[in-house]
Amino acid sequence: MVRTTEGELIEGGRYQLTESGTEGTIQRCDRPRSVNITWEYDGDESAVQVTLQPLEGGTHLTIRHTMEENDHWRTYGPAATGIGWESSLVSLALHLNAASSDILQDLCNFARSTEGHTYTDDAADAWKNAYVQSGADEDQAQQQAIKTAAFYKGEE
Repeated sequence: MVRTTEGELIEGGRYQLTESGTEGTIQRCDRPRSVNITWEYDGDESAVQVTLQPLEGGTHLTIRHTMEENDHWRTYGPAATGIGWESSLVSLALHLNAASSDILQDLCNFARSTEGHTYTDDAADAWKNAYVQSGADEDQAQQQAIKTAAFYKGEE
């Protein structure tokens, strides 16, 4: 989980998520409705679009993260990125519920727990199913999901 974002946080500016090594460019910002950024990590670049749509009693959040097929994708498939974003949303929920002042520790405790491992396995399986429904090979998608779940559970 990232606690700090640094950089020139304006359209056209560069940002860095200081604890993950991710960085990129803020391509478009339409406050408070949407932001488009590049997502640059470990030599790979992808695109993220976040939109917020007001709803009665809340807000609809959409995150679209698109990337070209590369070695990371071939190894882990969509579950790697999907589970990463899901973890970010769990962190957001913990923050909004103010259950604790140490959200990172709460998230780590959950991730290490039996419940957290079950959540990770279920999430990887759901991403595998979505990938297969999009036309991916089922055996390959299954292997990617297993590898992704093992990574997030600290087994790899």
